[in-house]
Amino acid sequence: VYVSMTDVEHRGSVFLYQDMTLLWKVKGIDDVTPASLTAAHALRPPPDLLIVGCGARMGALPKETIEFFRDGETAVEVLDTPNAVATYNILVQEGRAVAAAMILPIDESET
Repeated sequence: VYVSMTDVEHRGSVFLYQDMTLLWKVKGIDDVTPASLTAAHALRPPPDLLIVGCGARMGALPKETIEFFRDGETAVEVLDTPNAVATYNILVQEGRAVAAAMILPIDESET
């Protein structure tokens, strides 16, 4: 299973912003904590939007993570990872200031 963004394949969960790609040690939506998204808060200039791809299915971020971004400069959008990848690619092509935190979708037939 892999995620393909901006013509580059990633075989694990990743955090992306402009030319930066970081491996992201998150396996599920419950792991998306303020600590796991510290990089998103430290970015300069801050992205207008952080897209969180939460795996194969849509999920809700933990309350503490929502609070972490509530008063910041960055809006957060949560989608399943396939739709998050598509949205991220479109916004990057438009030149938008967008970051992405993508959880690798697990193929349930492989578990």
